[in-house]
Amino acid sequence: MMMAAAAVDLDRRDARVEQLIAAFPQCFSHEKTGIGPYPLSVLRADAEAVARRQRVTNGGDSICSFECAPPDLPVFGLDKYGNNVANINGQRLPEGIDPDTPQGGIVVLYGTEFVVLENDMDNEELWIAPAECIRVDL
Repeated sequence: MMMAAAAVDLDRRDARVEQLIAAFPQCFSHEKTGIGPYPLSVLRADAEAVARRQRVTNGGDSICSFECAPPDLPVFGLDKYGNNVANINGQRLPEGIDPDTPQGGIVVLYGTEFVVLENDMDNEELWIAPAECIRVDL
């Protein structure tokens, strides 16, 4: 049902769309609600839009670098190798977590699952958010 609601084109309303909105008004708004979970594809699209404006080529991979994560999303930066290349003063990536985990991959930190939002190879950072806050399948 959520996939159907997400696919509705609100700019092209017909009788079926109006019925769907009437049946599920809590699912439709022109206002940002500030609640997740957030689709990873939307965060990537926002980062790609910023990258195009700044004429950078790695847009969708740079959600955190381009500050495209919603302000209410808890995001954590981890220093992959302890070199503190970008001065994030983040925690060192614990042993057992693959520093090459790709964007959208799942890592377990202190028994909790997190989704990799960004794996910044240049600055040796891994940016993660709690798995319950991100939808990697959308």
